[in-house]
Amino acid sequence: MLRDTHNIIPITLAILLHVLVMGSFVFAFDWARQHAEPLPLAVTATLVDAQSLAAASVVAPQPEPEPEPEVEDPDPEPEPDRTAEVRAKAEEQARLDELRREQQRQQAEERARLQRIEDEKEAQRKSEEEARRKAEVEAGLERQRAAAEQRRKDEEERQRRENERLRREAEAAQLQAQIDEEADRLAARSSEDMAAYQFAIKQKVERAWVAPANAPRDLECTVAVRQNPNGDVLSVNVVSCNGDSIVVRSIETAVMKASPLPRPPNPLLFDTNLRFIFKPEQ
Repeated sequence: MLRDTHNIIPITLAILLHVLVMGSFVFAFDWARQHAEPLPLAVTATLVDAQSLAAASVVAPQPEPEPEPEVEDPDPEPEPDRTAEVRAKAEEQARLDELRREQQRQQAEERARLQRIEDEKEAQRKSEEEARRKAEVEAGLERQRAAAEQRRKDEEERQRRENERLRREAEAAQLQAQIDEEADRLAARSSEDMAAYQFAIKQKVERAWVAPANAPRDLECTVAVRQNPNGDVLSVNVVSCNGDSIVVRSIETAVMKASPLPRPPNPLLFDTNLRFIFKPEQ
């Protein structure tokens, strides 16, 4: 076995070690300059001579010391009390939760308020629509009632005019009938039938008359008689007479005894209120 009498190996190893150290310093310096701002680099180096380095290299390696057993600290430092920090964090979290709940509540109230506004608007719209529909229905019914009322008034007016026309026609016809009847009566009275009718009444009354002793020879009295269609005498009144009251009473008695009076040959000659001249023949 060859012996290194000149310490070549240790010297070589020391040189290689220095080269590696210097290379690492150069690499680190170049990398730091490219990736970070340059910082002042302080390097502390210790000069080692070759003999010391060789002596250090040939020293036998010492066995690694066994790790000493951990000994519990008889008086350990107490851990810091974090109760206040935990409470503060819990209170902060509770406050944040309360703020979040309050925000959610306000948002819910705002949504409810907006929904109420929309509901009120919809209800108002429906109410206005219903009112408008009812107004249209009422207006239609009012127009129908007005039209019906107008038709009723028109019909009443038409009926009134018709009744008025019929009344005027009836009155005109009645008046014409009365005129015609009066004309016929006047014509009949101026005929011989009227003279015959009056003569028949006069004859019947004279036959029933009992002349008083003081009756004048030229007795002439106007007698008014009210009779019914059958000729029954209802009343008698001597309108004028040249005899006294005894004579008048005798004439009235004679007319009552002559009831019923003779009927006229022509019905047109009949008159409820009849007048004739009582002048008995001597």
